[in-house]
Amino acid sequence: MEELGFDLAAIGDGPLKGVYRSRLRRELAGAPASFISSLSEDRRIFDYDIMGTMAHDIMLYEQGIIGIEDLKAILIALQNIKEKGELKDEGFEDVHEFLESKVIEAAGSAKGGKMHTARSRNDQVVTAVRMRARADILNLCKKILELERVLLKIARKHALQMMPLYTHTQGAQVGTFGHYLLSHFDALSRDFERLMNAFAVVNRNPLGACAIGGTSFPIDRERTTVLLGFDGIVDNSVDAVSSRDFIIEVNAAISILMSHLSRVSEDLILWSTSEFDYVEIADEYASPSSVMPQKKNPCVLELIRARTGQVYGYLLNSLTLVKGLPTGYNRDLQETKPSLWSSFDIAESSLTVLKGVFSTLKIKARRMDEASRTGFLTALDLAELIVQKHGLPFRQAHKLVGAIVGMCVDTERKPAELDREEIRKVAIRSIGKDVRLSKAFLKIALDPRRCLRRRRSSGSPNPREVRKMLLSRELKLEKMEACLKVRFSALEKSEKNLLLTAKRYISEK
Repeated sequence: MEELGFDLAAIGDGPLKGVYRSRLRRELAGAPASFISSLSEDRRIFDYDIMGTMAHDIMLYEQGIIGIEDLKAILIALQNIKEKGELKDEGFEDVHEFLESKVIEAAGSAKGGKMHTARSRNDQVVTAVRMRARADILNLCKKILELERVLLKIARKHALQMMPLYTHTQGAQVGTFGHYLLSHFDALSRDFERLMNAFAVVNRNPLGACAIGGTSFPIDRERTTVLLGFDGIVDNSVDAVSSRDFIIEVNAAISILMSHLSRVSEDLILWSTSEFDYVEIADEYASPSSVMPQKKNPCVLELIRARTGQVYGYLLNSLTLVKGLPTGYNRDLQETKPSLWSSFDIAESSLTVLKGVFSTLKIKARRMDEASRTGFLTALDLAELIVQKHGLPFRQAHKLVGAIVGMCVDTERKPAELDREEIRKVAIRSIGKDVRLSKAFLKIALDPRRCLRRRRSSGSPNPREVRKMLLSRELKLEKMEACLKVRFSALEKSEKNLLLTAKRYISEK
């Protein structure tokens, strides 16, 4: 550095709060300092910024850009800061200024002042954000799989438990509770896949892009990629520091996940009412009324539903924030962090609560059975059997069964209570054909359990199909768990190797 005319020792070794303010003559203080500071949300990336700095400076030494004594002093200072785990609000703009100031304070400017060589806050922050985001993605995926494990257990237990299926919130067909739970298992599996796809986008290394146009120092971006456990680099330096589409992608995946959690929460809210009475929420997941002593309110489920709206807001916030930015780094990007952290927190807590709700949920089998035998839920099954046994076109069978249902509604009877002559007259009146259906035929056609067994289409609630789905979903869950374990292990290994490499250099004589 002396050949370029700089004497780092001349800078001084005292506490530095404005370490970046070389061009500016007055300190940032008061309202502007509070307004610009990101320290509150930077606590989330504190450890990752330290690890990113360790990797960067190890690379600088290995490339001959800084000396071993410089590296030792920087690593020891960073290690001590990490062990203390304190990010104090002492007037710093952000965690990056805090770290460099504390390293210079501990190691001296001659050594600590080299820490930020060939790097900018612009590539530094996005590196730490990506590192934290990938860890949060894996933790969220772990929560998804835990909920899926619970759903699969309950679905296996209640595979044949009849229940109404709904369209337009009106009784539609008879199904089973196990089949219903498997539908949400499948939705959550897609959420897992979306998040793991987002992980692949996030897990790329922007470090080395510097401010925006790279650096004249002979850095090795592949080396920091290995040290930090990234899958590869974000190649273009402009793209590396100015793009936040990875945050939008994660927020979008979390928003879709929350939409699924909100929908199943709404089902449980509805089904726990006295009007439905299919399930009962455990006391530990319910709230009372301050005035009505009989109330048992599913408030945790209502809050999942409400906080889904918050997550949607965070997605819109991140989309709106970047849409008008000129290409390059802008301080606006600082505001993408709070929405990302909040989305993760809401989704993780919602998954934890919903897992608990399902683990303690009381299923009211008798009530589900009763509801499955009312509301003409097997009307379509009757129409299909008329087509198969009497050779009518489906539309005529549909019209005939609709007329039969209408007569039952008018006379407050069930279809099986109608005699053959009544049905013959309905058929002549509605479709102009003499169709005779015996009581025995109606009994077989309308029995909900027999209807389920007659369903032949793949993926239907036929007991054979449900058993097949249970087996395939168990295998799928095991594969997802194995995939997640590999990703966790890779990150743990890279962090361990980074710390061991730092320890080895600190111990080097």
